[in-house]
Amino acid sequence: MPSNRMISTVTRPVAALAALLTLAACDRTTQSEPGAAPATTLWGQIMRGTTQEPKEIDPDLYRPINDCPPVTVRAGTETHVLMRGRAGSPDAVGFQASISETARECTVSGDTLNIRVGVAGRFLAGRKGGSMSGKLPVRVAVVKDGDTAIYSKLHQVPVSITPPATSMDWAFVDEQISVPNTGVLRIYVGFDDGGKGSAGAPPP
Repeated sequence: MPSNRMISTVTRPVAALAALLTLAACDRTTQSEPGAAPATTLWGQIMRGTTQEPKEIDPDLYRPINDCPPVTVRAGTETHVLMRGRAGSPDAVGFQASISETARECTVSGDTLNIRVGVAGRFLAGRKGGSMSGKLPVRVAVVKDGDTAIYSKLHQVPVSITPPATSMDWAFVDEQISVPNTGVLRIYVGFDDGGKGSAGAPPP
């Protein structure tokens, strides 16, 4: 059985802590500024470890943020072919572009979600090769709740190949997307040549 001395030694810090919390609670309830204890009070010094008054915090930093929507390459729009010659012939494929990577970055401003979407891939020469300069039709779209396009824009991405090169990397970033920060959002990208369908259309 522990001695009285041992019990006194163990309980002294507990009693001191209880007294400290009691004083702090009294200090907190008597301070006049609602929601923040001034650093000059005992409670403020304990919580902040400083005598400086607390700085005002931008409430937008703590506003609920819609998760940065995922990026999907719409089925059927992963490649873009430029034909040269007779249709159906292996030599008819002059150049072919593909999408291999996507990325996105989101920030919030009030009730608006600002999104940057990156799309990248390869541009390959066909059997005949040769020089080529042109533009890839890349569409970026944002769809809300599965069936409502709230942003859709077709971009023309320049590409160029000069022999002896037979391929090149291409990349594009859409930095102009600002949409309401509500609902379930999804980003769609893809080539839109006017015949395969729009990447901005709702999913089937």
